[in-house]
Amino acid sequence: MSKPIHYGRTKDDWGSPLSSRKLCPHEDVKFDPKLKPRAHPMAGERIHSVGSVPNFETIRKDPGVTIIHGKGRTLMSGLGDAHTHLSWNDAALGIALMLAATEGKLTWNIIETLGEVGVEEHTIITARSAMTYIDSGYTMCYGAASAKERLDCVIRNAINQGSIPGPRYLANGKEIARRGGELTPAITTFADGENEMVDLMTSL
Repeated sequence: MSKPIHYGRTKDDWGSPLSSRKLCPHEDVKFDPKLKPRAHPMAGERIHSVGSVPNFETIRKDPGVTIIHGKGRTLMSGLGDAHTHLSWNDAALGIALMLAATEGKLTWNIIETLGEVGVEEHTIITARSAMTYIDSGYTMCYGAASAKERLDCVIRNAINQGSIPGPRYLANGKEIARRGGELTPAITTFADGENEMVDLMTSL
């Protein structure tokens, strides 16, 4: 039997393996021996300059300077995701699917049961989602919609306070739709017409 790799699933559960498939983004990184190592001075969280560093040996011996050995890896700026749903993820959908099966509400559209995930479980799952983004190199995410009213905001605040790891995050509320035009009611806030929309925006 294949070794479980993700939330109790085995490799076989994901379908036939492809030669290009990786279990994690960096497990198959190749280094070009022809590339020469370079030093890139950082100022705070930003790359100060690229290329040769004047007085490198003097700077290297300065006890106030932190040196990180890349060992051949590539230094790059952080990635950004312009359409993020931290609370719409496989773990939350997995719980929703389990609830749907238990209650006899199994449906092809698992998102329909996403709103039924308990707020406590959903908060932990969303925090883990934020950690996955930062661990994968995403340092900025733009929240497109949250599955619960304040879930995005709570996670954003915890990231900003340093309580949990995560990217810089622009939080959002639930999806907004006119009545009858929603993706699914459980994760939607409704507004029909200009007045209801203005009231809703004010409450957010």
